[in-house]
Amino acid sequence: MIFSDTSFQPNFSQNEAVIRIGCFLLLFTVIAIAEIAAPRRMLTVKKSLRWFGNGSVHLVNGLNGFMDIRHTRFWKMILNPLEKG
Repeated sequence: MIFSDTSFQPNFSQNEAVIRIGCFLLLFTVIAIAEIAAPRRMLTVKKSLRWFGNGSVHLVNGLNGFMDIRHTRFWKMILNPLEKG
């Protein structure tokens, strides 16, 4: 063990959300700065519109995973109204 001679016991479970969000924000910032500094292609659509579209896709994907719409009663009612239950 790396820290066998000390009383340091890492406990990442309490700070997991902070670590994940911090890593995401750091990576997002680095990529945004890199895109501004050295774009790889000519722009055909304004960056604000493209970033809004990309963000919307990620938001919908996240909500889809969060809600797990295959098992919600609302979507079952909408997609198969004749089924009871």
